[in-house]
Amino acid sequence: MKVIMKMKWNGVSPKQYEEVKKHVNWEGEPPVGLLLHIAGFSGGALHITDMWESAEHFENFSHDRLMKGVAKTSFLGILPEVEVFPAYAVYSPSVKI
Repeated sequence: MKVIMKMKWNGVSPKQYEEVKKHVNWEGEPPVGLLLHIAGFSGGALHITDMWESAEHFENFSHDRLMKGVAKTSFLGILPEVEVFPAYAVYSPSVKI
């Protein structure tokens, strides 16, 4: 079942986001199961919304790649708020539910 993952990292800057993106390389080596990734900044926090093929796909990516990349960056120790829930509807020419 496709899921939406919402993540909020308080205190994370665009520079720090770029730092972890470099270490994890999700654009160069897309994670298995990732369908969509959106990132933005508001209120002193990084906000991420992803769509995944399943919660397990996100959990595997988080465990196997994301947190290992975070461990190499300056925001190690800043824990995100994470919410994962079933996708109901999406409008996008490239993503179908």
